[in-house]
Amino acid sequence: MKHSVMFHEYWEKENELWDISLKESVKQAEERKVCEWCGERGTRIEVHGHYQCSNCTKNVDECCQGECVSS
Repeated sequence: MKHSVMFHEYWEKENELWDISLKESVKQAEERKVCEWCGERGTRIEVHGHYQCSNCTKNVDECCQGECVSS
């Protein structure tokens, strides 16, 4: 019976690691979006509050898209 308990604990830990790995893969895939300017798939780099394409360095996500309103 001891072996089945150990296997169950191992299986739970293995599933937890798999979930973490899968979430990281999805996150990385989302970060590697196609650039609207150059058409290349790459990561977005944060520069001074906005995001640039890692390939052509053009802005792909402006720093303020109406979220903040100055008083």
